[in-house]
Amino acid sequence: MQQSERLYTPGPTPLPPAVYDAAALPIIYHRSAEFTAIFREFSTSLQKVFLTSMPVITLMSSGTGAAEAAVMNLCGEHKKGATIANGRFGERWGTLMERYGMDVCTYKTEWGKAPDAEEIEVFLRNNPDLDMIWLVHCETSSGTLTDIQKLLPIIRQNSNALVCIDGITAIGVHECRMDEWGIDVLITASQKGLMSPPGLAFIALSQKAWDIVEKSSPKGIYFDLCKAREAYIKGTTPWTPAVTLVRATYTALQMIEQEGLENVWERHAKTAQRLRDFFMKNNISLFSQSPCNALTALAMPQQAHIIANKLLEHNIRVARGQKHLENDIIRVAHMGWFHEQDSIAIEQAFLEIIHHT
Repeated sequence: MQQSERLYTPGPTPLPPAVYDAAALPIIYHRSAEFTAIFREFSTSLQKVFLTSMPVITLMSSGTGAAEAAVMNLCGEHKKGATIANGRFGERWGTLMERYGMDVCTYKTEWGKAPDAEEIEVFLRNNPDLDMIWLVHCETSSGTLTDIQKLLPIIRQNSNALVCIDGITAIGVHECRMDEWGIDVLITASQKGLMSPPGLAFIALSQKAWDIVEKSSPKGIYFDLCKAREAYIKGTTPWTPAVTLVRATYTALQMIEQEGLENVWERHAKTAQRLRDFFMKNNISLFSQSPCNALTALAMPQQAHIIANKLLEHNIRVARGQKHLENDIIRVAHMGWFHEQDSIAIEQAFLEIIHHT
């Protein structure tokens, strides 16, 4: 019997057995008292992961849907936005704002490099009229961490813009404290650090952001956050929710709470450091100058497809780079349901490949 493939891609990520079990439960009616009770507890668990007292709204979409909901509800024509772009997703949020008629300026740096605090300060001083600024906490396309805790005070001192954090690959992996750090918009999705199936996105807004939403006229219906909040208060969603995904993700959130969120962050830090040490010891170069703890990008110039295919021979699936880095890096994820035996499997596979090339 062929051995099953192990998934070490930057999303979806492997699921705990208990999450599979929850996803296999019989379906229930989404307007029942049973689902309302689950959804209320689920929403409270999300607040604990976001470290916020504000509502965390659940959307039936990918993480990009949460970003679109933020832009659609908070900004529009005749407003100005900025994106801190050091990878594909930072660039995407700039494109998204442009699609909604915003004037967009971009701080751009090379992929794999974290934004420079002094340069960000100059950038903000040159753009004093921003309404919204996006930062990617963990840039999935290059495995790069942005120190948002360091940058947030600089942004606050030099701008009145809403600070929007793409935490899609960071939440459940890196320390991120929404209320304490003063984040206005924080988004994530189910299929990464929250070790759940794809299909759910989550968004939380500060009171400052909600005040703007309440005065806006969103163009859409499905991502109308005021409608979503009205339903949230009642313990439900405005449209038919993905009941199965909610129950599966709630199970994962309970596991995170049981382990302790700070312990989860520490586990990811130790795992990431172990693998980085292994790669460097074996002369495999890291691509990112500021590596995150969710995944490691390895520099493989013109060799990424070869290495990725060789790893598949060991039943290990990783991701190659995106856009111009498609054949120059591979991305090995180590977030969510990832343990010591996973590290061992990755290390053994790489050692065999190294010894046979």
